[in-house]
Amino acid sequence: MPKRALVTGAAGFIGKHLVKDLLAHDWDVTGYDLKAVPPDLDCRWIQGSVLDRARLEAAADAAQTVFHLAAHAHLSAPNASLYADVNLGGTQAAFQAAQNAGAETFVATLSAVVWQTADLHGTVTEATPLPARASLAGPYSKSKFDAAQWLAAQEAPGMRVIQLFPTVPLGAGDDAMTAPTQMLEMFLKAPPPAVLDTVFDFVPVQDIAMAHRLAADMAPENQARYILAGERWTMHDVLAALREYGLENLPRRFVPYAVARAAASISETAAHWRGQRALSSVEGVRLTRFRGAFSAARTRDDLGWRPSSVETAICESLNWLRTRA
Repeated sequence: MPKRALVTGAAGFIGKHLVKDLLAHDWDVTGYDLKAVPPDLDCRWIQGSVLDRARLEAAADAAQTVFHLAAHAHLSAPNASLYADVNLGGTQAAFQAAQNAGAETFVATLSAVVWQTADLHGTVTEATPLPARASLAGPYSKSKFDAAQWLAAQEAPGMRVIQLFPTVPLGAGDDAMTAPTQMLEMFLKAPPPAVLDTVFDFVPVQDIAMAHRLAADMAPENQARYILAGERWTMHDVLAALREYGLENLPRRFVPYAVARAAASISETAAHWRGQRALSSVEGVRLTRFRGAFSAARTRDDLGWRPSSVETAICESLNWLRTRA
């Protein structure tokens, strides 16, 4: 009999890939999202908010596994309360819906940004203590931190609770245009004269999706945490790869951190007055000060997870961006 799953945030970047991965492995999937079902997904679908607890609980009915991915995933928001409402409140609602449905497993998608502070160096593993909340880069990071801490404090007899911490997802199909895809689009269509030097940990989005299924199938503990890290790339590496792919007029200069932060502050202020999401955010700039490295050794050992090539993911993302109007 197929395993039954509810996926919240099923129309999102990772969510769509997760639904496809589960269907390919014969799971019985219900997608749940504010958006209508995407045309390339063929599964049971319920349109609704994770903050609509009655609708969410009805969607979770009979699910053996609840994959919770619904979140405000951007580093800026027209209303800062979205982060606490959706990223923390949505996690609490999904967890409680899973409990009430008698689910065996609850898998929550968090983010590696909960460790990304300027003063944290070396290699980050699941055993690395979370930094002080006040030291985090901004409201998105803090909301993911709050969700992780809240989940860790819950007692869930009879239900495994698995926290996943992806780094930077890359690949095709990012309709929401999250920060890494937005960066690639900028280099593709309107390269700036200079950029901020930074380090990324990229991981192909389909491998993040696969890790969700593997965690649900194989995580040995009732409370487990897994970092989903891929390859460490500098901005120099990114620009060099894009030149190999034929992109032209790419920046060769780097702006100082203080200049980038000031520009992001102006961008956010202007966006706030327009009621829009800023193209550049102070939180995004602050995240670039992290120079540590993430280890996925535990994920590899416990789950047999092996992410694929980041170069391929960049190529897929660029090809997808070229097809957009």
